[in-house]
Amino acid sequence: MRYQRTPASNPNGLAGLMLDPKMRQLVRDRAEIAKALYQARVAKRTGVLAREVRVVTYIGGPTPRWCARVIAHAPHAAAHEFGADGRPGAHDWPAVLAQLGGTG
Repeated sequence: MRYQRTPASNPNGLAGLMLDPKMRQLVRDRAEIAKALYQARVAKRTGVLAREVRVVTYIGGPTPRWCARVIAHAPHAAAHEFGADGRPGAHDWPAVLAQLGGTG
């Protein structure tokens, strides 16, 4: 019979590391860097896009782990990113991901 470990079987191992408060802070720090890169990149005619960005952390993924989401929640953020009314989008988020070393 083959024994398989589950995350609950070793709370001090990898599963414990992925749910540790220090890991949450590391993930949040990385997301804050992405937020700062986005804020520096977006057009600043009114400054609303740069101001209306927030970071949230949550436990998610196929195996429980800390994740972060950077949210641009200005009313026109989607139109700026993807385009609207025949205008092309700015596509700032892929460029931010590329600066972080991720895929974009």
